[in-house]
Amino acid sequence: MISELIHLIFNFTTNLHTFSLSNNLLEGPIPDGFGKVMNSLELLHLISNKLQGQIPTSIGNILENNKLQGEIPTSIGNVCTLQILHLENNKLEGEIPASLGNICTLNNSQLIREIPQGIGALKSCTCLYILDVRENLLFGPIPSWIGESLQQLQILSLRVNRFFRSVPVHLYYLSQVHLLDLSRNHLSGGIPTSQEFYFNLCVWNHKFLLNSITLSSNDLLGFISLNLSRSHFYGEIPSKIGNLNSLEFLNLSINHISGKIPLTLSNINRLAELDISNSNLNGRIPLGRQLQTFDASSFERNIGLCGQ
Repeated sequence: MISELIHLIFNFTTNLHTFSLSNNLLEGPIPDGFGKVMNSLELLHLISNKLQGQIPTSIGNILENNKLQGEIPTSIGNVCTLQILHLENNKLEGEIPASLGNICTLNNSQLIREIPQGIGALKSCTCLYILDVRENLLFGPIPSWIGESLQQLQILSLRVNRFFRSVPVHLYYLSQVHLLDLSRNHLSGGIPTSQEFYFNLCVWNHKFLLNSITLSSNDLLGFISLNLSRSHFYGEIPSKIGNLNSLEFLNLSINHISGKIPLTLSNINRLAELDISNSNLNGRIPLGRQLQTFDASSFERNIGLCGQ
C-alpha cells in the first residue's frame, strides 16, 4: 500500500526535494497527509501505478496514468515551486482551477485525455515551454492569449479537441515553437500567406505528433514533415511550399484546398511521401521527376485534377 510506504519514508525526513515512486504497481488512495512535504518538494513522480480515489486537497503533483477521479484541488496553486505538471490519462472532471495560474515557475504542463474543460487558468503561467492538452473536450476559438502570453512555448499540442474558427493571428508570433499540433479540430479559414509571420521549426516524426502548422513561414529551412490533413483548410497551396527543400513528408489530404498544384512542389527533391487527395484541386499534375514517382492514390478524389 502506498500509504504505508509513504509514512515510513516521512518518518525519516520531511525535507525531500525529489521523490519518485514511478512504475512500482502501488495501489490504494494517496494519503490525505501527503501534502506535509509540499513546501520543500521540487520534483514528484507517481506515474504508472495503480493509484485510486481522489486527489487529496493537500497535494499538487505529477499523477498521470492512474485512475484518479474528481476535481483538481484549488490548493494545487499553493505549490509555488512546481515546474512540471503531468495529469494525463486520468478521469478528472470539473474546471482547471484558476489557482494553477499562481504557479509562476510552471514550465511543463501536460493535461491529456479526460482532463477538465477550460485552459484559461494557464494564462498566467508565462514560463510554460510545453503545453499539451490534446484529446480533451476543449471547445470554442483557440484563445489568443496562448500566443500573447506564452512566448516561451516550444511545444503546443491542441489536437483532438473541438476548437473552431480560424487560427488566431497571435499564434504565429510564437517564435520559439518547435512543434505545433492543431489537428483533428474544427478549424476553418485559409492557409495564411502573409510574409510577416514565421516559425523557426524543427519537427518530430510525423507518425506521432506533428500535424497542423501554418505555411506562412519564410524560415522553414530544415523542415522535414508537414501534416495538415483533416484541418478544414481552404484556399490554394502557397507557391512558397517549394522553398521547403528538406521536406520529406507532406500530407494536405481531406481539406477544401482548391486551385492548381504549384509548380514549385516539384522542386522538393527529398519528398518521399505525398498525400494531397480528397480536396478540390484542379488542373494538371506538374512535371517533375519527384512528383512522377508517387502512386495515383496521392492525388485521388480531386475531381478537376488530371495527369500530364
